[in-house]
Amino acid sequence: MQDETPVPPSFFAAEDPSPAWAEARRRCPVESTSVLGAQSVRVLGHAPAEAVLRDSESFSSEINARTMG
Repeated sequence: MQDETPVPPSFFAAEDPSPAWAEARRRCPVESTSVLGAQSVRVLGHAPAEAVLRDSESFSSEINARTMG
């Protein structure tokens, strides 16, 4: 996992984001980052996402309860 990976502007642009997402998956399909001062994990790809969803001890959505109520 990597920390504090910047999000390329192309992720939010009107242009086709597929090449940027493909590069992100190739570079590091599971990235650790900080969002609003809390640790967050960005998971790119079906297999890594399935692994995260099945591992509730390592990965939690607790931040949603704290930030969204």
